[in-house]
Amino acid sequence: MWSRELLKSNAKQCLSRTWKVSLLVIAANMVIGQGITFTFTYFNAGSASLSPNFWSIFSGSALVNVLVTIFLISPLRVGMFRYFMEARQGDAPFGSLFGAFHKGDYGNITLGLFLTHLKIALFSLLLVIPGIIKGYEYFLVPFLLAENPQMNYQRAQQLSRDIMRGEKWNLFVLEFSFFGWILLSSILIAILGALLSILVFPITFVIGALLSAYMSATFAEFYAAMREKAFAQNLSVPDELGGFIAY
Repeated sequence: MWSRELLKSNAKQCLSRTWKVSLLVIAANMVIGQGITFTFTYFNAGSASLSPNFWSIFSGSALVNVLVTIFLISPLRVGMFRYFMEARQGDAPFGSLFGAFHKGDYGNITLGLFLTHLKIALFSLLLVIPGIIKGYEYFLVPFLLAENPQMNYQRAQQLSRDIMRGEKWNLFVLEFSFFGWILLSSILIAILGALLSILVFPITFVIGALLSAYMSATFAEFYAAMREKAFAQNLSVPDELGGFIAY
């Protein structure tokens, strides 16, 4: 039986061994995602004073942000999850961050995540609560696709729903347990930013990376506990979830 204290303790032990590569993985994920967002914002602002052309229209559209999220940011998150699952077992390579981009895996992972996020968004249109519930039901989908990139998205959604039955509130409490750290980080960033305004960006980046690594390692531990639950309740078998062997 898992507990928040056990998950966080295991996460800290993992990070104590792998903190250099773990922070590098988090930093790369943040830089790539934020860098692309900044690039499109920059080109959009720069093209505002020019005559309308294809690039200015395309770069300024919300569609671009959606496409970047679907085809780049979401697969990167899957790779990040895979890295932290591998790191639980030993020294995981930095290249695991890009595991979702492997030939033969990328299309299935991208489609599965897109359709899962689309379903959550459609439920959110009904009312906020149904969307939140669906978000918790499908929380494990990225982890399942990280472990088995060839898993059909319907199966990933079904398995996530089955495993998360009775666990949604527990996951909410686990997430909320980070609120104190998030609040403390925000206060620390505000204070240091006021005192060292020129360093506000690197300070924010470093604190954000540290907190993100801690949370990601903890959620990897949560998935490991849910994986054991799936086997114990015959919801899945080792042939379907074969474990995380470092690339």
